[in-house]
This record gives sequence, C-alpha cells and structure tokens, in this order.
Amino acid sequence: MEGGCALTGSPSTMELLEAHQVARFLPAGPLFRRLELTLASGTRVGVAGANGSGKSTLLRLLAGLEAPDEGRVARAPGVRLAYLPQTSEAPPGGSAWSAAAAGLRAVREAEARLREEERRLARGEPREAALADALADFERLGGYRAESELREVLAALGFREPDRDRPVAGLSGGERRRLALAAVLSGSPDVLLLDEPTNHLDLAARAWLGERLASWRGALVLVSHDRALLDRATDATLFLGGGAAELRRGGYQRARRAREQSLHALRRRDAAREKEARRLRAMTAALAARGNRGAARRRRSADRRLAALAGLEADIEAKLAPSRAGRMQLDLAGREGRGVLLEATALRRSGVLDVPALRLRAGQHVALLGPNGSGKSTLLALLAGTLPSDDPRAELRSRPGLRLASVGQLDRGLAQGRGVLGQLATVAPEGRARQLLAEAGLAADRWERPPEELSGGERARAGLALLEAREADLLLLDEPGNDLDLPAIEALERALLATPAAVVLATHDRRLAERVAHEVWTIADGTVRRHPDVAAFLAGAPGQAVTRATGAQAPEEGAAAVDEPGAAPNAPVRAGEAPGPGPADGAARSLESLEDEALAVEALLEDPLKLAGREVERLRARRRSLTDSLSLAYDARCEPAAPRYRVREAGLAIVAERTADGLLVLATEPAAAARSVDALVRLLAAGADPRLDPSLALAPWARVTRLGTVAHVALDEPSACCLLPWARAGLADGAARLAFTLLGVTALQLFTPHALPGSRLQDAGSGWWTLSRSGFERAEGLPVELPAGPRRSRRRSGGA
Repeated sequence: MEGGCALTGSPSTMELLEAHQVARFLPAGPLFRRLELTLASGTRVGVAGANGSGKSTLLRLLAGLEAPDEGRVARAPGVRLAYLPQTSEAPPGGSAWSAAAAGLRAVREAEARLREEERRLARGEPREAALADALADFERLGGYRAESELREVLAALGFREPDRDRPVAGLSGGERRRLALAAVLSGSPDVLLLDEPTNHLDLAARAWLGERLASWRGALVLVSHDRALLDRATDATLFLGGGAAELRRGGYQRARRAREQSLHALRRRDAAREKEARRLRAMTAALAARGNRGAARRRRSADRRLAALAGLEADIEAKLAPSRAGRMQLDLAGREGRGVLLEATALRRSGVLDVPALRLRAGQHVALLGPNGSGKSTLLALLAGTLPSDDPRAELRSRPGLRLASVGQLDRGLAQGRGVLGQLATVAPEGRARQLLAEAGLAADRWERPPEELSGGERARAGLALLEAREADLLLLDEPGNDLDLPAIEALERALLATPAAVVLATHDRRLAERVAHEVWTIADGTVRRHPDVAAFLAGAPGQAVTRATGAQAPEEGAAAVDEPGAAPNAPVRAGEAPGPGPADGAARSLESLEDEALAVEALLEDPLKLAGREVERLRARRRSLTDSLSLAYDARCEPAAPRYRVREAGLAIVAERTADGLLVLATEPAAAARSVDALVRLLAAGADPRLDPSLALAPWARVTRLGTVAHVALDEPSACCLLPWARAGLADGAARLAFTLLGVTALQLFTPHALPGSRLQDAGSGWWTLSRSGFERAEGLPVELPAGPRRSRRRSGGA
C-alpha cells in the first residue's frame, strides 16, 4: 500500500518496534512519508529500492540514530537492538576473536548477574525467584552455547582457527567487515537491522547467511541487493522509491512479481483513461463549433468528465512514479556469430592458477564462481591479455576482428583522470554517448567527472554505459553487480540474457549466475573445474576439470565449450528477443522463470512505438505462447479440480463431469475422484483406451449420451476383475439419477447382458433396460403429475 505500510506477527507474538507515520524529507523532495511498520518476533522484512531511495536512512531511523522529520519510532522496554551499517568494520584494536566476541557483551553481563544471584543464594538470602529469572535470561541470550556458536559463525564467514588470533589491524577491509557481521549475529538481539551484510561475502557464505537469517527468532529488517538472500531470509518486502513506501507479502521475487502485475494493470488503466480523454477532447471541439444551447450542455458535461479524468491521471501518475525510480536501460548488442572466439593455452600464475587450455565459443555464457582470493579476477585478466602468464608457452588465439570488453571490479573498464563522457565519445558519437549515460541512470552533472571522483554506484553505471557502447563479441565481467541497486542488477540480467555475445561472469550473486549462465566454472586449488549449475557447486560436487587440447576440433570431456549456443541447456535468446532462460516452456522451466519472462515481454510491449513492426508481432506471439505455458504450469502446480457432480448409490461413490454431448460417470473412491475423472476425460478426448491407464484399469465407468430427449447409457466394466451385480446396478442407477437431474431427458435406455438386481431400470428384454422420467420420479418418491383426463360435470341437486 502506498504511503502507509504495516506488518505484524501472529497474535501471540510480542511487538518489539513500531514506526508510526514516519517521514524523512530532503531538499529535492521526500524520501518517504506516512510510513508505518510494526515489527514483532519472527517478522522478517526485506527492503528494496534504488540507490538513494532511503533504505539506509530507514534503518538509521529504526535504530534510533536519527530522528524522523515526522512521526515517531518506539521500541518496547527492554528490547535489545543490533544494527550493522553498510560501511561498518571491526575496530582495529585487539585480535579477531576479541572483535567478534564484542557481540557477546549482553551474554556475559547476564552471566555475571547469574553468578551474583548464586553467591547471594549461597549466603542464605531468599533469591530463588531472582536466580530463576537470571538463569532464564542467560539461556535466552545463548548461555553456555554462545561462544561455540560464535566459533561456528566465524568459520562460516571464512575465519579458520589460526585466524582468530590475528590482530585486527593487520586484516583487510573485507575481513574487518566480516568480523563486524559476526559480532552482530553473535549477540542474539531481539531486533536485527542489517544494511548490505553480503558485502565481501562469497557465494557459500551468502548461502549460509540466508539459512541463518531464515531461522532468526527475533525481528529482522534486511537491506540487500542479493535477491537469493532476500528470497530465503525474508517473508515480506518493503519497496522504497519516488517518495513512497509499499509493503507486500512474500520474499523479493514473489513480492516483485505481484507488484509488477499491479503496475501493469495500472498502466492499462492509464492507457484507457488517455483514450477516453482524447475522445472527450475531440467531442468538446466538435460541440464548440455548433454553438447551440444543447451542444453547450453536452460540452459542459464532457468538461466535467475531463476534469475527473485529470484527477485520475494525477492519482495514477503518483502510483506509477515509484516504479520508475532508478530504472536503467541497457542493451549489450554484440555481433551474432558461430564457432570459437578465443582459445587459451598455458595460463599460469604461480601459487594462484594453472590452466593448461580452454576455449570459448560464440554465445557461450559462463558463471565463474569461487571464494574470495581463489583466482577469478586473475583468470579474467589472463583471458583479456592484461596480465601475462608465468608460463612462456602461454598463447591467446582469437577470431580475426574479435571485439573483447573487460570490466574490472574497481576500474569498471574506465581510465582514470578523464571524464566518463569523453571516454564514451571515443567509441560512440557524442550524442549516442550522452544517451547511453542517461539510460544508465548517471546524473548529467557527473558526466564530465573522472571515475575516481564518482561513487561506486555511479562508476558501475558509467562502466556499463561504456560496455554498451563497445558492442563487444566477448564480455569478461568481474563482479559487475557490485555497487548496483536491485533495479540496475535486474536490468543487467535482462541485457545479459538477451545479448548474443559470449560472457564470462565472475560473481557472488546467485540469482544472476543461475539465470544468465549456461554452465558454471569454479576455481579450487588453482584448477578450473566445470559444474552443471550453481546448486551442484554449493552442494560440494567436485566437478570436472576444464581442459582443451591445442588445435583440438571436437569437444572433449570436460571441455570448456558447447557445440553451439543453441545446444546449451539454457541457450541464449538473440538480440532483441524477450529474456528467457531457455527455448522450451512448460514443465522443463520453473513457474518463476516463465512469470519473469512474461513480465519482461509486457514491459517491452508497454511502448510498441520503440519497436519495429515485426518485433511487435513477434513479442505478441511470444506473449500468447507464454500465456499458454503459464496456464499449464499453474495447472501442474495446483491440485486437480474436484469433479463437478457427486452422488452415492448402493454404497458406491459416483462422480461425473459434463461433456459436449452428455456426461462421463465414474465409480471411484472419493480421494481419487478428481484425478480419475480428469484422466478419463483426457484419455477419451485423445481417443485412447482408458482401460490401459493404471489408475482406471479397475474403475467401472459409464458414458451418458443425450440423443434428443432420450439418454443412452454405455457401461464400461473393468476387464481385469469381475464387477459384482449390486455394484453394476448401483453404477446404472447413479448414471440414471445424473442423466434425469442434469440433462433434462424424458427417458433413458441402457444395454448390458448382465442382470441389474434391485435397479430402478426396467428389464425390456434382449439385454435392454429402460426407465422413464415418471418412473424415476416415482422411485425417488417425488410427486408425479397425473395426465389430464375427461372432466366430469358435477350437477347440483335441486334440493335435499
């Protein structure tokens, strides 16, 4: 909901923190207004939005470090809160263990109170109740398990046993950041506020953090650009942007899809409003030309309607504005090709990496994963030729005319000391360079600045604009998502899905790797290994060594290449196509990926004037195909619909569904009724024999066909068993009841060579059994209307 948002736990949970009608204003406008948020035990909220939308400000307000411009933030008495700022690091004094153990201060204070109560009780003071309270408080905070859990946290964050005695002053910034995270997690606070906790965490550590936060017992507010973490750790998402706050249930992906669907409906409503406004404006112009009194009245009515539509336009625009905040457009349109782009042999850096050979083909998308310091950046630099190999036999062979673009973590492909606009103007016309920087979301007053004067996010956007201008055939990307907000990361994902260029992507972003890559390379002990997907890597599968013999023409086992891009399990779509993880729809693709592609196609079709006519038609055809695939996916996920009709005859559970010419009737157990009827309908529609289906092989069924006012019943009995006479009669009576009740027939006939003892149907001889409507109604005890006969006149007697 816009402007106000609330979230509470179950009725039994305790409210820990409340933000009521909170607002924060900047000179350029409000960050958010009338924001309401109630946190209870077990509440886990993810905060999403573009850079500058107020995510970090909100956390500082909740932590009590800043006061809101309007409203209030209240914390329940005794509630302990822990806050991890975006740039926090452990203080430089002491050892790594002492820095992380700073989070155990509350546990140690509780232990000191417990020891004091024990001493007072030993002196004979009546302290039993106080001792019990102190012990409960100590155990709630972790008790004797606190230090062992801290050791587990440090191990998961990459600190081995010998590392715990290292002085903090000698650690890198990333290591000090991880120590600060360990200290916050070890304190077991009631309310946990985390601002970008995945900074400097590798993929495995992020997965561990997601599992830990998913089981957090207190309240959690998490700001992160890691979609996998948000999906795993949160159950509600707060969207900030354009001065508004909107809260939706579910993790980020689920909440984003629901939000996009609402926005799409709103855009359609806006288009209908604009169409009606154009009609009314044309009508008022025509009425003004007439000048008579009737035309004037109609014109005033149209003007009132136009004023109402203007108010509706302002309301719709206010709701759509937050969705446009931070939007970035990116098109990595390289040249489409085939075959080998780059071959490398004898790539080696002593103590870091040793790759005998590998090969990259056109359209190949590789995710390069591994822990920090494993050599991912080194491999990319070796492939780009910017770092020499230690092996004198090293060789890089590329296809003639290959356009290669390399984007590093820090420089983003930009040179220092020169304005970013001037750097783009060397590879594209200045007008095109300005357009690319604007579409990348870089403010115009930053275009003349050199990269070293830009923030991390601004430098990342400028680097992506330069990458787009170069139109490369091979992209070597080192953590391109660093410093980007969620809308920008999703724009980068869509661009990588659509580009025909080959991509080697080093990343710790699980969702980005899963959606973009056709295969996964990892670096362990200096060796590059290949995994089928990200899940296999996280599960600890050893993988296959990536090797390619020099001059080899055929793919070898474990080779770092696929035959052609289209042969990859998730082949890339061509330039201009809507994003999608593969060419096949239906069960082979997840429901989530189909929904994401459908939203992407709708976004492309929002403004068809930007597309060529053929492209619009292709996208509309793709939308129709996705609609069909989504219907199948929803059907597969949902439980089968219950049969429409159900009766019980002679102890048999009988269900039925309508057909084009009558009914299908099935005698079955209630638990299997829905699936059995559905299978029966599908098999008969396909012309198959239902008796060959295992689920129907022992199920007697009947087809009721209406011929005029007469229903014909055909019984089909199981061939693998003997149907008892009473069950046969029950199926016939059930079919008759449904036929007379639903089809409105006047008579029914059935042929069977077997007897129907106790049935309502009458034996007509030669195997035929019949029943009229009046006979059915009489057997049911219903009042039967007698046929009209000659009326007898009643004479009055003249007298008595």
